[in-house]
Amino acid sequence: MINSDRESSASQTPLSLGNEGEKDASARVKARQRLRLQRTALAVANYAVIAFYTLYLYLSGQLLLYPAIVVFLYLAVVVAYCVFFWLMATGRNLRLKDPSLTWPQLTLAAAFAIVLFAASRTIFAQDLYFISFLMSLLFGSFRLNLKQILATELPVFGGFTAILILKHDHFQETLGGAVAHVAIYFALAVWMMFFASYISRLRLVLSARNKDLRQALGRINEIATKDELTGAYNRRFILAALEREIERAKRSGEPFSVCLLDVDNFKGINDGYGHLVGDDILRELVERISECIRGADELQRWAKDRMLSRFGGEEFLLALPLTDLQGAYTCAERVHNAIGSHPFKTKAGTVKVSASLGIAEYCSAHDTIENLLGRADAALYKAKDNGRDRVEVSLTPEPAGQSVDPTLAR
Repeated sequence: MINSDRESSASQTPLSLGNEGEKDASARVKARQRLRLQRTALAVANYAVIAFYTLYLYLSGQLLLYPAIVVFLYLAVVVAYCVFFWLMATGRNLRLKDPSLTWPQLTLAAAFAIVLFAASRTIFAQDLYFISFLMSLLFGSFRLNLKQILATELPVFGGFTAILILKHDHFQETLGGAVAHVAIYFALAVWMMFFASYISRLRLVLSARNKDLRQALGRINEIATKDELTGAYNRRFILAALEREIERAKRSGEPFSVCLLDVDNFKGINDGYGHLVGDDILRELVERISECIRGADELQRWAKDRMLSRFGGEEFLLALPLTDLQGAYTCAERVHNAIGSHPFKTKAGTVKVSASLGIAEYCSAHDTIENLLGRADAALYKAKDNGRDRVEVSLTPEPAGQSVDPTLAR
């Protein structure tokens, strides 16, 4: 006898049979992570440029700072950015409120710029470090809004102003000259603030448009792949998915089964209760089947890849990847019991519903979708001929090297 619900451990997961939404979300997360890594790499490049002119300023006597302090500053930057890169590479930054780590990076840049600004012995050196801070603020504009930009810029600008006023005599500059210097810095800072704010607003507009576009594409995809009444996949989508699954089965040799389900006497239900009641039954039927094929196997990693499709009218198709004939039979029995366990609630009251099911397993590399569905359809009609409200199995052609539990052929 085949192991029940072969739903045994497998080395491969099937090609996506129903995880397009999950894949799209994962792709978006990866794309954002790549963008964050690129921006962080640009910030590192900015520090490298600053390192070159810091060396020049030190060698030319324009920077009054012990070499050990400069080395310490850059070691701190290196350690900090190693942590930033590690967080992004491992995805731990996604647990944070600000996955881009904008605030930590701006705080580090501000502290770095102020220390070197205070150690500068010439106005030229001060200007370079002030501009370097404005550049880091420009990077921050990709994530910060105007309020956050002001909260970042004003305290740091206050620090630059205090240093200029307190040290103006060191540069043989009058107080008026220092004030004029502050005014120039202020004008540059205001311009950069508005420019950064413009970028921030543009980013928000583009983000909103992209969100609307994703939602529109999602709706279009749902219309193209889902049955409007029941929310199950439609016939076109399931057939394309079966093609992919058969290709996977050919390469890996893993099992794959399908199950066709037909509601018994559905025409009588429509004639007796009306089509609206029939619609209620189909919707609840899909809910019961979906909960049954996924919920019962929630610990099995391939249960999420099982798919339910409305194949036509009151007929439904279940795709069961990584599931052999015995496993498909067990699953079909659960579905059969879930449908018949209690009446369906409709606008006309409760209605007793039963279903017939036929299952078949993909057999070999020469098997086709048409043959596979044909065997499942034959098993379904066998269930109808044998009195309905039952599960039947297609045992031919039998997969080489396997024996089938004779009790399956009821």
